[in-house]
Amino acid sequence: MIGLKLFTACFLFFLLQQSANAFDAEARIRAEAAFREGVAAESAGDNARAMRAFTQALEADPDYGPAWLRRGRLQLKATDYKQAVADLNLAVAAGLENADLYEMRGAAYSHLEHWKYAIADYTRCVEADAKRTACWAGRGFAYGQIEQFGSAARDLTRVLELGDGDPKTYALRGAAYFKTGEMEKAIADLTKALESQPDDPLLYLIRATAYAGTGNEQQALRDREQAVRLDSRNAEAYVARGASYHALGRHEEGFADRTRALKLNPQFAEAYLGRGSAHLSLGQYDEAVKDLRKLVELKPDDAEAQALLQRALDAQQQATEAPKPTPQETAEGRKETGTSKVIPASGAALARKHYETGRKLLGQSKFSSAVDELSKAIALNAKNAFAYNARGYAYLRLKQYKLAIADFDTALRLNPRYRNASRNREAARRAAQTPQQ
Repeated sequence: MIGLKLFTACFLFFLLQQSANAFDAEARIRAEAAFREGVAAESAGDNARAMRAFTQALEADPDYGPAWLRRGRLQLKATDYKQAVADLNLAVAAGLENADLYEMRGAAYSHLEHWKYAIADYTRCVEADAKRTACWAGRGFAYGQIEQFGSAARDLTRVLELGDGDPKTYALRGAAYFKTGEMEKAIADLTKALESQPDDPLLYLIRATAYAGTGNEQQALRDREQAVRLDSRNAEAYVARGASYHALGRHEEGFADRTRALKLNPQFAEAYLGRGSAHLSLGQYDEAVKDLRKLVELKPDDAEAQALLQRALDAQQQATEAPKPTPQETAEGRKETGTSKVIPASGAALARKHYETGRKLLGQSKFSSAVDELSKAIALNAKNAFAYNARGYAYLRLKQYKLAIADFDTALRLNPRYRNASRNREAARRAAQTPQQ
């Protein structure tokens, strides 16, 4: 009797299993038919009908991975990036993993600015297909967004090695090289990009900054002038060109450009920063304080802005409190010399004059003479970070790397957020480690 019951139970289980298998097979047939309809609709450009068909396929068989993949791609096209990720996750859960899937999900994560997830998917993509240039490019861009610029440059180089580079690839790699302090490589890539995009003002602005990083202020000015010509309503271009004018000692034009930028955008913090910094370096402390107060109003949580304003306030107070000779001291001075005592120009004005002359000499590649002038400026005003940075650059070009690094260290001690000094110091350190021919 027990044997008969066991036999009956096993037979019923067999029938149920066969029925389930038949149901699964039928569901897969319906899913595949709906999937084919969706593919045809997508090929015809009817994405709405394709979406309905892929959804019907998944209703018939929720484990049909190709339908999740194609629906995820439609979500990506429709810019519904969160839903694209959700659909592509279900494709992976259904057992579908290939380069197409990882490329699409990497792109969706990039649009969502989930850079580490994007990098992970692009890595899986190139592991599955080492010649998939879109994934090398996508990962390079994502590395740039998390400031891993060396990795970004390597990935973008791989794109170019595979023969699929375009002007954008050169532009991105040029920007990455700029961030790593490799200015000559940056200039070369940005020049290549400009051959195909000669009307892009942003590329001129980036290349100008790279030229300035090599001390070629004249070429930096030419690029910034071109950026202004291409987009005369771009406040950023005027601020940048103003920097070139100041670097070349053309201060009236520099102030005029920063003022023009503020007319275009009265809330442009970088314009107040540039104009206020220039006033400060030139010893115009009242004007510096006014501009830097406005900068702090616009960026109240910016520690660099607050530190710069404090420097200006300290300099302003020091200048106000500078002791003046009494009539008795003046008379004694005349008595000692027997002549009328000649009162020299103020220390600040003389320091400014030496600094401006030194910057002009840098622009003319007269580095030894620039060192002499900038040393005089520093002797009169030992708190001018710009003068230390400029002299450090002159030492760098003279291959006196220890002196260069020492000056860049001082510039950064005076202004810890001085990015140009930081880049120059890294360049000097690399040069010091490179065997000289």
